[in-house]
Amino acid sequence: MDDKDLLKNRVVDVFVKTFKISAENYRSDLQPGQLKEWDSLGNEILLMNLEKEFDIEFSEDEILEVNTSGDLEALILSKVSGNESL
Repeated sequence: MDDKDLLKNRVVDVFVKTFKISAENYRSDLQPGQLKEWDSLGNEILLMNLEKEFDIEFSEDEILEVNTSGDLEALILSKVSGNESL
């Protein structure tokens, strides 16, 4: 399993815990609003949980560029690349 797979597994875990969904319901093309709980408040909670999980911070500009769960995966990967402890 490579770093990208490990990262995705951790992202899925955060989605599962935040939105109380099964891992099977996670897809990289999920968008806010497709899950009942992924509303504006749910989005803030998700972002805080991801920041905590990966020890990163998202800028407002970065958040505005995110349209799907896959966008979040790519953003996190770009922020932690070079960090050996995914």
